[in-house]
Amino acid sequence: MKRHPKTPPTGQQLKAVIKRQPAVFTVYMVLRLIVLATLVSSILRGEYESAFICLLVLALFMLPFFIQQNFGIELPSTLEIIILLFIFAAEILGELKCYFITFSHWDSMLHTTTGFLCAATGFALIDILNRNSRIKFQLSPIYVALTAFCFSMTVGVLWEFFEFGMDRLFLMDMQKDTVVQSITSVMLDPTNKNIPVTIDGITSVTVNGQELAYRDSNLFLASDVLLTSMDDVVRMLTAQLYFPDADGTLTPEERLLPQYEGQSTADVVIAALMDGPTEDGLQALIPEEVTGITARVEDGVCQLNLPSEELDAVDADTVEQMLRGIVTSLRSLEGITAVQVYRDGTYVDVYE
Repeated sequence: MKRHPKTPPTGQQLKAVIKRQPAVFTVYMVLRLIVLATLVSSILRGEYESAFICLLVLALFMLPFFIQQNFGIELPSTLEIIILLFIFAAEILGELKCYFITFSHWDSMLHTTTGFLCAATGFALIDILNRNSRIKFQLSPIYVALTAFCFSMTVGVLWEFFEFGMDRLFLMDMQKDTVVQSITSVMLDPTNKNIPVTIDGITSVTVNGQELAYRDSNLFLASDVLLTSMDDVVRMLTAQLYFPDADGTLTPEERLLPQYEGQSTADVVIAALMDGPTEDGLQALIPEEVTGITARVEDGVCQLNLPSEELDAVDADTVEQMLRGIVTSLRSLEGITAVQVYRDGTYVDVYE
């Protein structure tokens, strides 16, 4: 690494830098234009968090230039390009374009790249100390390599501590490890002989009786393709579902429900109510005989249609309790201001 004086760059110096490192300048300008376009698009869509990430990326793009100007170190062109591409891949592609989810090994690839970058940084720091006339020591090549390796490992471990802390304290999922596709544990050994047993190819997970909805990390989101199926989860919906307890009192049960492509929020709640409660002490709200309940949402009003023939087979008190539970559960959804009740398409009442 070469050293040069710390003087503010003039126009002639900037032209010299461009001429000396044309590949770096080309990569920098292309990536900068892409980030600026993403920044403008994010602002126009009102996605201010994404806009902040774009501004952060633009600032980080200046990091190699800042190091060269303030520390008198000219970084190799290859290292500069790798740094620029790494920043772009991590923030723009990984965070904004969801490559961490779309490509299962994206995070691993970036972590590997980080290891090499940190090792190069550690080597550079030692080289700076060796070149400093005020510091009287010389290090052997083996010791320099070992120190660079230890520096890289230390930075990696500290970053994992940071990710773990953010996940635990702020529920950020920076480690991207919430989807479990295989388990190896001695607790699964039926012989109790401390032998690890592996379960591979996990495609569904049930927690407290409720199946968690997640996609395989190699599938695309609904917004990424034109043709999608019901297997694609649009979002996770938080709702208060009301079920009767042992005394017949309607009791709320907070649930996190998957909303699939083609489903309305009312469809999700009705389906969950028909599946029944997951907490102990609560009973089913909708009798097994009643299966033809439908609902749709239009302009904040949920239109609930009940099947008369099926309701006639249930006693009146049960029907009344079921109706109150369904209406209360639907009104717990954000965006629903009223519920209109129909029986076989005939208007009955409205609950606001």
